[in-house]
Parts: sequence; C-alpha cells; structure tokens
Amino acid sequence: MTPTSAIRGEAYYRLEAPENYTDYAVCEPGGRTVGRVKERFVSADDGVEYLDVKTGFLRLQSLLVPTEALRTDR
Repeated sequence: MTPTSAIRGEAYYRLEAPENYTDYAVCEPGGRTVGRVKERFVSADDGVEYLDVKTGFLRLQSLLVPTEALRTDR
C-alpha cells in the first residue's frame, strides 16, 4: 500500500486490493463506524470499483462506496 496522507499523526493508505477488505469496518473521518464491507463490485462501463457497505443496527441497509473515496489505516 502507498501512503496518501497523515491525519493526526496516523498514516492512511489507498486500497490496492479491495477484495481483501471483506468485513472491514468503514468509518467516517471523525472515527465513528458507518458499517462493514460485504462485497466488491466493478462497473462494466467505466471499470470503477465499488464496495458494498452494510449499515444500520442490523446491517440491513447498503451503501455503494467507490474504492477511490476510501482509505485504510492498515
């Protein structure tokens, strides 16, 4: 992984292999957990990759988040 920025002294990295992030917690910039990664999708039109993030108390809601918008601290 390649470092992209430092926030409060912590290094954050771009996702290079999104298929390896199933069940990772997805957090907002403030650190609150939004949901967990469940699945990876690739757009047939433009090749953009998305992660299906399950949200809500019972994880019944979904958000499709483009991988280019995500960073990891691992």
